[in-house]
Amino acid sequence: MRKEDRQDLWNEIEKRGSPFILSNDQPKGNHSVRFDICPPTMNEGDFLSLMKAVASDVARSAKDCATGDAAFIIQSKDGFPMDSRPDKAVNDRPLMLNYMDKTSSFEIDVASCSEAGPRSVDLALSAIENRTLDLCLSKHLTEGGDDRIILNAFGWNKYYCPPYPLPASAIVRGSCTCSPPTEKGFASARKVLQDLWNGDVTIDQAFCDVRQRILKTLKLSVPCEAILHPSGSDAELIPLLVASIRARDLGCNKIVNLVAAAGEVGSGTACAAGGKHFSDLAPLGGPIQLEEAVEGFPVPVDVIEIRPRDDQGQLRVDYDDETMRIIGRELASEHKVLFIVHAVDGSKTGLRLPSRKLIQRLVDTLGDRVLIVLDACQMRSTKEELEWFLERGALILITASKFFSAPGFCGAVLIDERARDDLRSCDTTPKGLHHYLTQLEIPNTIPSLRSSLPLEPANLGLVLRWVCGLAEMEDYYAANLAFSLKSRQWVHSVKRSIGRRSPTLSVVSDDDIEQRSRDETRVAGCNSIVSFRIEVKDGSRYFNVKELRQVHRYMVSGNLGECLPSYAMADERALGNRVCYIGQPVGLGEFGALRIALSAPVSAQLELPGSFRVAQADDEILLDKVMLIAKYFDHLQSSI
Repeated sequence: MRKEDRQDLWNEIEKRGSPFILSNDQPKGNHSVRFDICPPTMNEGDFLSLMKAVASDVARSAKDCATGDAAFIIQSKDGFPMDSRPDKAVNDRPLMLNYMDKTSSFEIDVASCSEAGPRSVDLALSAIENRTLDLCLSKHLTEGGDDRIILNAFGWNKYYCPPYPLPASAIVRGSCTCSPPTEKGFASARKVLQDLWNGDVTIDQAFCDVRQRILKTLKLSVPCEAILHPSGSDAELIPLLVASIRARDLGCNKIVNLVAAAGEVGSGTACAAGGKHFSDLAPLGGPIQLEEAVEGFPVPVDVIEIRPRDDQGQLRVDYDDETMRIIGRELASEHKVLFIVHAVDGSKTGLRLPSRKLIQRLVDTLGDRVLIVLDACQMRSTKEELEWFLERGALILITASKFFSAPGFCGAVLIDERARDDLRSCDTTPKGLHHYLTQLEIPNTIPSLRSSLPLEPANLGLVLRWVCGLAEMEDYYAANLAFSLKSRQWVHSVKRSIGRRSPTLSVVSDDDIEQRSRDETRVAGCNSIVSFRIEVKDGSRYFNVKELRQVHRYMVSGNLGECLPSYAMADERALGNRVCYIGQPVGLGEFGALRIALSAPVSAQLELPGSFRVAQADDEILLDKVMLIAKYFDHLQSSI
């Protein structure tokens, strides 16, 4: 064995850079080279578990490919259990790659390296690097958010989504709630993470690139800026800050914030709209308490929620009138009020409220004393709809984690030039914003706000989630799919499929919504969220929200078939094991509804030859599983 062989191996590892670091604890002699995996974006406390996971996964991969070209194998030393030696290897002399449990290091045998050749070394190191990237990215995608993205013991967030792409067999129709990352999005974020590791891009550049890509993709004719936010819920704090500045300038002593479609927008909307924490977990850390005031907002805020339905789940026909009645009452009070009036373009069931006519009336009559906020977090709006609101001075809340299927959550606020100037004039930033924002989320064009915020901790998870969504967002707009006929046909196909399962399943009618809405400014030219309800066995009522939460959970189970009663048929068990994602239940008065939603990835898939029928077949499987759960619901409730 030559010293030069060891030096060549040493140089090969050294030149690769992150995440490889040559170990300070090198074995004596020239027989091996030891190295560690130290991704620069990971906390030291995560290194040990990461390296074990990488070693185990790479070993499993090497074993799985043993019937192919197994150029390397991993074996364990020091007692770490790892059954990884292939039964058969095409390469007679595979590279021996050891994992040292006691030192949490990898070790390559120089002799086997010389015999196996440079290709085996390259494959082994690339396998480790690739798996390290995948595991680190999945970890980062669950960071920098509120309690909704924390993983449970099964590796799912609150909405049962893992932080990695699902297998192709999974049926994903839950974009109106939350999605796992798509293959395309995950690969795009992986590349950005690798660039950060290699120093090809800084974290500031990565944030700036996301903001610029959002604006470039939307191609809005009205000049605007994008401020990034951990979610669409906490993005409510920017409109509140702008309103506070205007209230100060106008001598207003009270802010009234009207939340549209209450009960059918984000559960944290009302809290955030009132300047309160909507979770007990701050995206950037620090102690906070649920419903506690975000420190530093000076003007009192009254939040008034306007519900869109009656107790029987029927749409209100007097929504605009109720909004005007509330505003009239506040104007007659002893306070000088500045109003924040929310419009929603895509509630949980696809509602659009209030009407454009009312919005225009408020802008004309209240002038500077009204700030319109468009909740477009579903991103089921066309360019024309967003521009209409921007032209009237609205701030627009958007996300990439609904229609564009980024992992939850990633939000932004589009602000026009006037709101930008308001924020420039802000001499005191509410201290509580530090729990949500750093300088990195703020454009350089708002220097006073940017400089008043801390530089760290950088919310890497946020920028990577946005990168996942932008990969789908850019392709969707480039393909001009907003008015896709096939997307519209798919929506109507889903409704027909639900109708064929009547009376157990029935569509929650949206005829009134369609008649009152501007379908030409909706993606697919229609309401792309199909809401449906489930009738109980005796037909006396529909499932309530609590029961539907269980249905929602059962839908994502990949082993529900094993939980069915002994007399269930084999095909029922196979159906029960299909993984299906739908929108979480929403309360509509006395009953609840589940939802099937179009997404940008599904819309793009529908355009491919033969894919429409594939999507229809998947929808049939999904709805059949809903029927299966309804059939055995009582048994499942008692056995799981």
